[in-house]
Formats: sequence, structure tokens, C-alpha cells
Amino acid sequence: MSLFQALVLLLFEDDQVKLSLEDVSNRTAIEDSELRRTLQSLACGKVRVLSKSPKSKEIESGDQFSNIHDFRNKLFRIKINQIQLKETVSTKTSGLSC
Repeated sequence: MSLFQALVLLLFEDDQVKLSLEDVSNRTAIEDSELRRTLQSLACGKVRVLSKSPKSKEIESGDQFSNIHDFRNKLFRIKINQIQLKETVSTKTSGLSC
């Protein structure tokens, strides 16, 4: 689990908490694209520890997140992978100067 994933999960300690993308952003001050990837890994990945409404694979403004009260996994330790950023040609060359 990454530091950002842990920070986001700490917001959901209370079982009744339901937060929007904007609420999570204001409380964590994580940069928008990084926060969206973090929330996607927690709510849309193979191991889902947060519930997302509406259900979709993309994180959009206005999406609501809540704790999954009865989360169970048969494994003693679970791994929550971070969603990888897709690298483009412009990303590779930006920042280089001649």
C-alpha cells in the first residue's frame, strides 16, 4: 500500500463517512491526477476496499466514496496495486532541452 492510499483510507475510519472526490482532495491535498489514480486503485481495482458511486472504472468529479463495512479477504496480507500512469511520447520528451 502506498502512502497516498493509506492517507485516503484514514479518512474512512468512521463507518458512516461518505466523501466526494472534492472532499478527499480538500482533506488530503494530493494532486488531482495522483488522487484519481489512488482512488481508482482503492475502489475499482482487483481488491476493492472502498465503494464508489456511481459504479464505473473512471473517477469523475462528483463521485462519492464510502467504506465497505463488511470487507473480507481470505488472505492474511493483501496487496493493493497502484494504477500505473500510461507514458506517451510527449511525456518522454517533455522536459528535455537541446
